[in-house]
Amino acid sequence: MQRKNNKKKIDPELYNEIYSIVKLLVDARLKEVKGEKDELSEIKRILFQIAENQRKTEENIRGLTEAQRKTEERINELTEAQKRTEERINELAEAQKRTEERINELAKAQKRTEERINELAEAQKRTEERINELAEAQRKTEERLNELAEAQKRTEERMAKFDERITSLEDALKQL
Repeated sequence: MQRKNNKKKIDPELYNEIYSIVKLLVDARLKEVKGEKDELSEIKRILFQIAENQRKTEENIRGLTEAQRKTEERINELTEAQKRTEERINELAEAQKRTEERINELAKAQKRTEERINELAEAQKRTEERINELAEAQRKTEERLNELAEAQKRTEERMAKFDERITSLEDALKQL
């Protein structure tokens, strides 16, 4: 189909005026489009920034998730260590209790030993007193023995003199 060229001639003044209006409208629309394009570029830049921030946030979340996992592992390890520590403390408390019971037994035994030592000390004191008494009796016995020995000596001397007299009397009797 062919178009018919129905061009009518427009008045040049009107044409210029229409042209300037159309140019103004086109320029305005181009400015709008350019503004929209600038806005779209800004939106695009912001979206890229948001996407980058989202990527970094996801990385941070992964890092935090890993840190949380490690923290939970460490907490579990510390919980186990705490349990072992509590068990050891309980064992030590039991050992301490047994030690205290043994110390109490030893203290009682020590008290009995001290009582026995005191009894032995009293017995020793009585023994020493008895030894002193025996020593005194021994001394008196030795004195008495010395006295008896002296008396024996005098008796022997008298007996010797008596024997001499008897011998002299026997000699005198023989001469008679």
